[in-house]
Amino acid sequence: MSSSHSQVGYLIPLNENLEEETSQFPKLSISRGPNVIGRNNIQVPDKRLSRNHLTLTASSDGSSLLTVEGMNPVVVNKCGTSERKKVYAGETLTVLHGDVIEFIPGHHFFKYVSLPNDNTECNTQKRHRADDDAIGGSKEEVGRKKIHKESENKANNSSKALLAEANKGSLQRSEEAIRNFHAIELMIVDALVKANGYLQISAQIHDPSEYWKLDDSIIKTIETALIPELKESRDLILRIRRRNLYQYCNEYAVPKDMLEHFKDVTAKDIVCSQKSGPVTIKEEDVAVSIVRIDLTRGKDNPLESINFFKDYESNYKFPIPDDRVSHLLPASYQDMIVRVYSKTPELVGAISEAFENFQLKTYGVKTQVHETPEKKKQRRRYKV
Repeated sequence: MSSSHSQVGYLIPLNENLEEETSQFPKLSISRGPNVIGRNNIQVPDKRLSRNHLTLTASSDGSSLLTVEGMNPVVVNKCGTSERKKVYAGETLTVLHGDVIEFIPGHHFFKYVSLPNDNTECNTQKRHRADDDAIGGSKEEVGRKKIHKESENKANNSSKALLAEANKGSLQRSEEAIRNFHAIELMIVDALVKANGYLQISAQIHDPSEYWKLDDSIIKTIETALIPELKESRDLILRIRRRNLYQYCNEYAVPKDMLEHFKDVTAKDIVCSQKSGPVTIKEEDVAVSIVRIDLTRGKDNPLESINFFKDYESNYKFPIPDDRVSHLLPASYQDMIVRVYSKTPELVGAISEAFENFQLKTYGVKTQVHETPEKKKQRRRYKV
């Protein structure tokens, strides 16, 4: 524990009744700056207490910033309140005079006591201020406190707003990452299909001695083999490397009442839904990704296949009705999402429009959540 700076306080050991108990441990001196405290200072056989369990970074005003260095959490009981805060590894919390620290929750209690600080404000000034407060306090002081409180509230509201925006941005980035992942997946499939005629990939699945060789090295083979038959596949892999991916157009969730009789959507379905216009799309311009999400039992409730016994000796098994399990069970146990991509950026608008027409023709309504952004529809083609 650091002692190179002037002392600003103590950690006083307490028993389980929160009474001072210095017979087993001495007071721990807290100096200005970082103070590392752990098993080196508190001689106990409890291995949950790390050698560097926490750091108290003491300030000249007597407060300390507690940082948990070990793996186990620390609990701080705030003085004068029933507030009990648990601080986890890597987290910090300001500790003030009178706060009680539990180095292990429920064990090893120490009370933080700060010494009077003559550098920032003398004791005479403190007494005078206390007298003024007892009389009624100065209006100027009350005004300063009010302004300070309002500033704190504004800062807290701004922090909450920034945090909300950060969470929203994180969610948007996650959704975009998922869509890009499926775009890359579709491009790799297309590259392998185009290379199959020359590399005979599908023929190797019937020969175990060749099948085990099918791994990611196929991609490197396509990239490095300067063979005309692999040019289309090679161009697709190059597009992936340059992040010139298939462009996401839109998606929709299949309505719940249509899941049972759902038929896979194909590029042909989208092409056949286009209206006459200046741009004509072909099947090779469209990529469709169908994502199925369920709880391992398709559209069925997985709990229906689980039986229970009354006790260990019982041989009678019985199911539990849904209303006895929880009132928060989902109404549906399967979700199916249809995503459509354009293989070239300049066709995003035409494919998006055809995709909307397909939804109207199939379901009578647009089931997609939002329109494709106009900016995305007008995106220009990238050069390979």
